[in-house]
Amino acid sequence: MAVEILAGPVVQGDWRAGLHAVAAAGPLAPFSAEAAAFTRALSLAILRDHAMQAYPELMALAHWLRPAHVEEMRRDFECRNQGRVRRARGLAVHFAPANVDTLFVYSWVVSLLAGNAGVLRLSTRTGPQLDVLLGILGRCLDDETHGAVRQRLLVVRYPHDDAVSAELSRVCDVRVIWGGDDTVRALRSLPLPPRAVDLAFGDRLSAAVLSARAILAAAGADWAAVVDGFANDAFWFDQQACASPRLVVWTGSQQQAAEARERFWPAVQAVVAARGWSLLPAQQMARLTAAHAMAAAGGAASLEPGTAAGPARLALRRWDATLGDLHGGNGLFLEMTVPGLGQAFALFDRKVQTVGVHGFDRGEIEQALGRLPAGAVDRIVPVGEALAFDYVWDGSDLFDQFTREVAIRVGGCGAASAG
Repeated sequence: MAVEILAGPVVQGDWRAGLHAVAAAGPLAPFSAEAAAFTRALSLAILRDHAMQAYPELMALAHWLRPAHVEEMRRDFECRNQGRVRRARGLAVHFAPANVDTLFVYSWVVSLLAGNAGVLRLSTRTGPQLDVLLGILGRCLDDETHGAVRQRLLVVRYPHDDAVSAELSRVCDVRVIWGGDDTVRALRSLPLPPRAVDLAFGDRLSAAVLSARAILAAAGADWAAVVDGFANDAFWFDQQACASPRLVVWTGSQQQAAEARERFWPAVQAVVAARGWSLLPAQQMARLTAAHAMAAAGGAASLEPGTAAGPARLALRRWDATLGDLHGGNGLFLEMTVPGLGQAFALFDRKVQTVGVHGFDRGEIEQALGRLPAGAVDRIVPVGEALAFDYVWDGSDLFDQFTREVAIRVGGCGAASAG
């Protein structure tokens, strides 16, 4: 299979030579000056391109890459590791997802800030946003001041090919797999070096828990924030991102929930229409097919089919993981009403990753955590922040995973550790 080199050391089109050149470059120190300078340059390159206003996901990426946030992550890293020294593992190979164009940059940047060299395998699925992002990335890498980063990055694209993936896996110290469960299983079957580690992020789905009373009471900026935030969470990636809400749980009485829905969904519809988001006919058909499949499974009470430029809603009698497996995104929302937050949390299973909440304080959330089943829910965030990437993802601190700790004991009883 042909392997296309999108960025990397000058190796005359030979991806194997590029792979070994990147591996041979060796790691940097965590939060090195070289990595910090590159992330700053990438952020500025996105922000200074006025055409980027059409791509809110890229603007969000630029905001995440800003120097103040990188410095915040550095301080957190050093605070958590006070008295310890950690070092990069070496070479991280990232198998990027096809459904979220920008996710590979977040994954790679955390790995780069941890000090690792990197190989990015991108999906053959492409689009204008990804093309723009790769163009900006390439221009930043071409700047001679970022030679240390360019020597430590290879970006390739190729169709599914176990032979190529196996060769990438054989030389890595960390393998990062983003994708569905089938992708995770297939790549995990390829051997790693004995001391290498796997980080796998498979199929997940997410939910929103909304207090009906809070929705009915919301006004002004608070009301605009929750409606706009929910629309962003759900529709930026056609509800394909693992953190985008597919299940909406209302808390309160049935009457309160009915009134809240009558207020909330038309407002969401208006935001979606104003932003020009709409589904292709094939996506509308896929949404309708999924809704009917769930109804046939016995979980549905009623269906509001929605329009091409707005949400469809399926009221549920019950919730279980099999219904989530039938969901394909595309603006379909499954709805339930329960008395309180604890009953909402009790619904969730290991497949549920992110829960966006509105109308609850931290004390209520912490009290309700005891109702979560084992392994359920890795993130609880305000509505509007579901897609905000954090270095703690799916329950793992990525900086810890991308580095290793080396224990040092010298001078008798005193002990320190370095990694």
